[in-house]
Amino acid sequence: MSNNFFTYSEARSFFSSTSNLTKSAHELLHAFQFDKQQLSITLGTGYGRLIDIQDETAGYNRERAIRRIRSYFETPNMLDEKFHLPLQMNDDDTRNLGAQKTPQLYQNLPVGPLDLNSPEGKQLRNETIEAGKNKVPVKEIYRGWEKDYESGQKKINTNYDYS
Repeated sequence: MSNNFFTYSEARSFFSSTSNLTKSAHELLHAFQFDKQQLSITLGTGYGRLIDIQDETAGYNRERAIRRIRSYFETPNMLDEKFHLPLQMNDDDTRNLGAQKTPQLYQNLPVGPLDLNSPEGKQLRNETIEAGKNKVPVKEIYRGWEKDYESGQKKINTNYDYS
């Protein structure tokens, strides 16, 4: 990789692997969800508060649709060879898949949908505004967090003491 960008030949080589292509499709779906304000990203480890089990299930279904496109649509209940889960997964399948990993994944993800307009999203926005007001760094970001942070900074200047 040169200058933090893939060259054409590097990208072609990377995406010629089905494994890289399908995993990238899964992660690119999360990027799309972030752009649609359906998930947040922590600046550290762990899941953002807006990620729910449905987000992961959608990611795995995208991955599987690309890997086995014809089977995915013609025989959605067919079990895959590696994890013995249906090609079209539901949320329970995603939790079962996560339980097979080390460390276990997805076991505590909430049922959604969570997004910036859900109670959890509104709480996150309020915390971001408060962080701006107190001039402290945020620990979690979402699309548009900068505007909320700046609006918190502006609230500092609206409390005048005329005594």
